[in-house]
Amino acid sequence: MVNINILKGLSFSGAVEFLLEEGYCEENVIEEENEECDKLFLYPYTLYDNNKKIVDEIFYAEYCMKGKDGEFEDYKSFWTRL
Repeated sequence: MVNINILKGLSFSGAVEFLLEEGYCEENVIEEENEECDKLFLYPYTLYDNNKKIVDEIFYAEYCMKGKDGEFEDYKSFWTRL
C-alpha cells in the first residue's frame, strides 16, 4: 500500500505514474452531485491481490464548479482514501 503523503508531494501526472508503477489500476471516473460544488469527480486507482480482490483504493478527488463557458473548473483537488 502506498503512503498517500507521497502522492501529495508529486504532480498529478507524477503521482499517477507512481501508482501505476506500484501495480495500481486506473479505473473509470466517478461523477457525483455534491452540496459543496456543482460536480465532484473521483478518479479511482485500485490495487488488487493475486485473487483479484481489492487490497487498496486511492482516489483523486476534484471539486468543480461550472464556469461561464459551461465547462467544469477544478477549485479544490486532493488525494484521498474513502
